[in-house]
Amino acid sequence: MIQVKYRIPKSLNDFSFNPSEPVFADIETEKLYIGTRLVQLYQPGQNDDEVIILDTDIIPEADIKAFIKPMWTVWFNASYDFGTLNMTTDKFDDIFYLARLGFPFFKEYNLDKVIENLGFAGLYDGLDKKKLQKAGFVKGAYLSASQLKYSATDVVALSLLWQNETIQKWRNSIAYQVDILSLKYAIVYQQNGIMVDLPLRAKYEKEVDEDIVRLTKELPEGFNVNSPKQVKAYLGTESSDYDTLVNYSVSDKPLAEKAHTIIYMRKALKEKGYLQSINHQYMLTRFNVAGAITGRFTSSGGDLPNGFNSQQIPRRLQPLFKPETEDTKVVGLDYSTLELRIAASVFGEPVMYQELLNGEDLHTNMAALATGKKVHPDGPLGDDYDALFTGDKTKGEYVTKKDRTLAKALNFGYIYGMSAKTYQNYSLTRYALKISLDEATKLRNLYFGKYKAIKKYHDEVWKNVGKANYIYTTALGRRVHPKIGTDAINGPIQGSGSETTKLAVHYLCKEYPEALKLIFNVVHDAIYLRVPKADYDLWHERVSKAMVKGWEEICKTSIFKYKDIPMPVGD
Repeated sequence: MIQVKYRIPKSLNDFSFNPSEPVFADIETEKLYIGTRLVQLYQPGQNDDEVIILDTDIIPEADIKAFIKPMWTVWFNASYDFGTLNMTTDKFDDIFYLARLGFPFFKEYNLDKVIENLGFAGLYDGLDKKKLQKAGFVKGAYLSASQLKYSATDVVALSLLWQNETIQKWRNSIAYQVDILSLKYAIVYQQNGIMVDLPLRAKYEKEVDEDIVRLTKELPEGFNVNSPKQVKAYLGTESSDYDTLVNYSVSDKPLAEKAHTIIYMRKALKEKGYLQSINHQYMLTRFNVAGAITGRFTSSGGDLPNGFNSQQIPRRLQPLFKPETEDTKVVGLDYSTLELRIAASVFGEPVMYQELLNGEDLHTNMAALATGKKVHPDGPLGDDYDALFTGDKTKGEYVTKKDRTLAKALNFGYIYGMSAKTYQNYSLTRYALKISLDEATKLRNLYFGKYKAIKKYHDEVWKNVGKANYIYTTALGRRVHPKIGTDAINGPIQGSGSETTKLAVHYLCKEYPEALKLIFNVVHDAIYLRVPKADYDLWHERVSKAMVKGWEEICKTSIFKYKDIPMPVGD
């Protein structure tokens, strides 16, 4: 049984570490991302094998940060610790990332579960972990011996996990190295803040308020759309869940309009709540560069007064976060149909591959197939397309922008293995398209009739996904044991897409370190910078080149069956 010892020095001169060896580190805070009280440091064999607990009530936090900056540190979910401290050390490792990569069959990856799965749970004997995890490490407050012992034990546990052969093996993987680099960049650029167009916010809030007033008039007085009891009573249904509402909203039944109103009232109230949380000129987000199991970015605001989730902005409100000033302009570039291009290569779909190779628009092509219309030489036509012609003889002959929207929902829905019912819901919520279940089924059959290799890939996944040893792999080698079939279909696409963007950020920041002061958001397939107006064209070109390079590098990986699919990058 390991005896965990600790001490609380009064000075940074009271202990020392070997600079060539890792120091295992952790922090304790008052709240999420706020109020660092303790910084725990441990290096086996040093300082009489004691954990050094630095108390910010004794030693100023700024001094502690300067002290640990040059160290090689090892953390568990460093995204949180560094996000709170607003810094990284010169060299660092993250056992959370390594555990996710090395042990794809773990059901959970929090520290407690990883410790338990690797056989070190006994280290905490005598400590009420659940109680201690909830205990506040408030600045100025008395900390109990149990709190101190618990905080010290966490870093000793990290030192034991670090010795695991699998953990060490995955340190050399490209997936891990890219995650570490991405985190190093994110900790810097997330401090830039995301500027909000406050006048536009006021405009949107007025629009949302008007929507709420209009929708309220269509509902009984005092009706709460988020009350399952009231919704079921109002509709006369046994269920109030989202699927039920969608099914009624797209039907010809008398309840259709009632259900439709409830759906959109819920959406308006959600937007209202989001707008109310946007109350500063600059909002902050805290990135976790591998927060999702696929390796995708996640973000949160924690308990920050001006914090928010920059990855889940309601669609209509996205323009709020791209304001220009007298001196600055936003460079916002994204990959064109990134995930469809990845899917074509990963699934080995020859028809889609040829379309992309020819520079054809997948959505317009699918719209033509779904509607039986022709493609006009000028592309999809607007709602006023009749004005382009003499008379009405051409009405309905050509694909419109509305048709393309239908096809966009189709392409992005069924490529991920959605059922017809799920696609029906997706079309309504994402694209405001009312499609019956029969129509959704017909479109699904049409889609897979065109892309037979995708159907074959999906069928293979569904056949194998229930097996205990089944995993999928992303482009850079991330291994994931999916819970359900759609996860197994989505994962290689979304994970590889995230890796593409991470590589793009790396190439940009490696060549132009000053970009770290300009980036303000990275969202799956897009990178946003706020730059001086005079330098707009310069940075537009730099970001574009970095993104193309990221794509070219990801195409070289073994899971890509086609290596030469072009990648447009645009505003």
